[in-house]
Amino acid sequence: RRLYKKAIEIPGFEALILRETFPELERTHLRRMSEEVQWFGDQAEFIESKRLMKFANGSLIECGHMDDERALQKYLSTEYDEIMADEGSRFDPNRLLELSTRARSSKPKVLEAGGPWFDVVSNPGGRAAQMLKDLFILKEVDANAYPVLAGNDDKGVPFYNPAQWEYIKATLDDNPYLDPSYERQLAVLQPWRYQQLRYGDWDAFAGQFFHNWIDRKHTREVNV
Repeated sequence: RRLYKKAIEIPGFEALILRETFPELERTHLRRMSEEVQWFGDQAEFIESKRLMKFANGSLIECGHMDDERALQKYLSTEYDEIMADEGSRFDPNRLLELSTRARSSKPKVLEAGGPWFDVVSNPGGRAAQMLKDLFILKEVDANAYPVLAGNDDKGVPFYNPAQWEYIKATLDDNPYLDPSYERQLAVLQPWRYQQLRYGDWDAFAGQFFHNWIDRKHTREVNV
């Protein structure tokens, strides 16, 4: 709905929603868009063959997937005002980073609204999880893994700017529409996976030595 709101408020707004595979895309966003288009009356149409929601003011919301390298190449020649990677921790980390460079815009209305934006919506876990944790949560990255800008010393200045990366945590408790039975369904999972999905715990992972360690229980901040 965030993208719908922007598409209506910013004429000519162009967004891209991605899932890792086409079957996932088909079962989620494409299915929902075909139903949600009725919210907009004659102000929008959903073009299923193009996986595209088209608005009367010129705004577009495109849907795609990242199945392989060829899928990524389709997006590298295009600029988007906003890119949203759904379940982004499951994406290939390098492809996800390269995709982020396509979120760029010179449209005055987009810049006035604070864009362009690159959003990763995800649960913890998955092959890109550590990279996302470093960039969005810890904001501590290996400078050797990223380009550097020339500085006043030989080391230079890391191109990564922590102020440009923001983490917004959400748990089951923040979703007023979720079926209450969902939490009980999660109880069948391994403890580490339960922590990831129930509490959005990015420190829980398979094979950790202290598998009973839970930050919210076993740590506290002490002012000295």
